[in-house]
Amino acid sequence: MKKLTVMIVLLFCFSQSLMAAGKSAGYVGGSIGITDHDTTIGLGTATLDEEDVGWKFNAGVNVTEFLAVEFQYADFGSSTLNGVNGSTFTRNGEAFVFNTTAQLDADADSLGFSVIAGYGINEYIKPFVKLGGHVWDLAINQTAATPFGSGTIAADDGFDIFYGAGLQVNINDEFSAILEVEQYQFGSNVLDSVNLISAGILIRF
Repeated sequence: MKKLTVMIVLLFCFSQSLMAAGKSAGYVGGSIGITDHDTTIGLGTATLDEEDVGWKFNAGVNVTEFLAVEFQYADFGSSTLNGVNGSTFTRNGEAFVFNTTAQLDADADSLGFSVIAGYGINEYIKPFVKLGGHVWDLAINQTAATPFGSGTIAADDGFDIFYGAGLQVNINDEFSAILEVEQYQFGSNVLDSVNLISAGILIRF
């Protein structure tokens, strides 16, 4: 939530500065898609779901015809580990056993900045690649029966790189559709990386 608040403030400041400068190369957008979490969890008798829905908001400016800079807020959903009393799993090779029926969710989000290089094949189609860094948060939330209860049992944060590639399809002078594949690195002892495959829209101004 803190990162989302920061993103909204940055979006406002960014749009105001472009308007004040009289520029028309800025854009804002949003995307939604599927995430695949590469965790450090190995399964015994517990069950693990590493896929979820992810989404992001982004804003940027086209510095040249081929280069843009962009910042974004992304929510990657969560990976979910379920077990009953006696269920087993490993984390980085270390063995663990559930002592009650419980669900553990690893929720991940980030605030990032990237440089994007693209080349317009024609007036409609523009493939691109990107490279950037992101400040990420990871929270481990537990849902379990009494007396263990529910809540956040661990948290982690850090800074790592992300990269990706995609295709921009221009619909008209103001709107473009975006298809992207991205990978976000996480320096966590629970999560190595997250892949995000998404589709969205850009609004240019």
